[in-house]
Amino acid sequence: PAGHSNIYKYCTVFVKGVVKKLYNEHVLNSSECVNEMELKTDAACSSGSSDADMEPLHVILKALAHPGEGLPRTNPIPESIHAWQARVACYFAYQMDGGMLGSRITLATLVEGVHNGRVPQEVSVVFENILACLLHLRAEDLRVPWELKVITAQMLGLGLLSPLPEGGKSGDAEVQGVQCSFN
Repeated sequence: PAGHSNIYKYCTVFVKGVVKKLYNEHVLNSSECVNEMELKTDAACSSGSSDADMEPLHVILKALAHPGEGLPRTNPIPESIHAWQARVACYFAYQMDGGMLGSRITLATLVEGVHNGRVPQEVSVVFENILACLLHLRAEDLRVPWELKVITAQMLGLGLLSPLPEGGKSGDAEVQGVQCSFN
């Protein structure tokens, strides 16, 4: 996507891609949201743009990888880049959580798609990675870059969960109090 606000365009393409995946995997029963997102994407992207059909995970990772709009193009400080990435993830999460399609599509819809057992494992992994990008768990120290990891690995890395004891069960994990920014 190119134009006045690349982030809005990336976000529109992203939401469209997620909605299409949810529909294709029968998490959504109606094509109404898919059709509405097609119209929004067509309006946001120049006609005939191949960007309008990018995979959602690729779109959000591409948006997070580019220096932020408004940041200096030469030698921006890492803390500024990482703070910008957290804001972009927050914006994408907001748009996915009812910002674009109201209560018809929310993050709960995406979580349901991951955890209801109706989608194949490989698709579930894609949805989990999308959720990890949207949640964007990161340390408060903005000098530390964010990495795409499954949500439980992000939580363990930040000390929000303690590792399971030897021979422990999944219910044995303890939640730890750690300061971090949830975007």
